[in-house]
Amino acid sequence: MAKIALTLYITGDTQNSAIAKHNMQQLCNNELKDRCELTVVNILENPQLAEANNVVATPMLIKERPAPVRAVIGDLSDGEKIIDLLHLKRNRR
Repeated sequence: MAKIALTLYITGDTQNSAIAKHNMQQLCNNELKDRCELTVVNILENPQLAEANNVVATPMLIKERPAPVRAVIGDLSDGEKIIDLLHLKRNRR
């Protein structure tokens, strides 16, 4: 089974960026466990990636795979909502 590929776009070391990054790391570690690959892209360092992926606001999380591609904007504090919006499945406990 292919891993879930997530890309989190942030803007520098802002508080919102730090919160979103922390929230996604927690979600990947606790709910998605070893099925998740999280890549963090700072758009100040890589503006071409943001432009190529139509990033209109940050923090923005894009699920690259499995298809379909989906995106969520915000601090990503509601893990349940993120899982539902991105159509992800939790690990069975």
